[in-house]
Amino acid sequence: MSDEEKMPKKRGRGRPPGSKSLKPNKQGRFTTQKKKKLLDLVKRNGGNVSAAAAKVGVSPATVHYHQRVDPVFKDKLELSKLEAMNDVEEAITHRGLEGVDDPVFYQGEQVGTRKVYSDTLLMERARALNPERYGRKSQVDITGNLTVEHKARTKLASLLGLELDIEDAEYEEVKSGE
Repeated sequence: MSDEEKMPKKRGRGRPPGSKSLKPNKQGRFTTQKKKKLLDLVKRNGGNVSAAAAKVGVSPATVHYHQRVDPVFKDKLELSKLEAMNDVEEAITHRGLEGVDDPVFYQGEQVGTRKVYSDTLLMERARALNPERYGRKSQVDITGNLTVEHKARTKLASLLGLELDIEDAEYEEVKSGE
């Protein structure tokens, strides 16, 4: 075989064979029916637009494009995301405060249920509602006296390119006089 026969054929510009057209007058377009289905899926999937778009058969880029050009669709999508968030928050509160029934099995058969609560979800909800009280602290306060030996002070000063103060010199004299 010659080198030319081994090389794959060059294709012209355009889409690969078999791909769908993005033109609005083709069958694969983002119809009103698909938009309604997407909005419902966004609400049921916890606000996940990418997963809803995949189930409808469009790309997330198509959804974002229609958000930009269709203000009504944009508002409805935001409303679906808010409804999804409300459902998620309600489920978090329910699992933290009321708990959920977890089946109990014995020798392969269900013999009952037990209430299981999620302390983690409840704590995260508390952090979201009152971050000043329940939020993670990013600042550490250190109180108390800190004493540093003279050698460490001089070494630190030399590393930082600083000169010791007069008080430091007095400290040095007091130390040497003892």
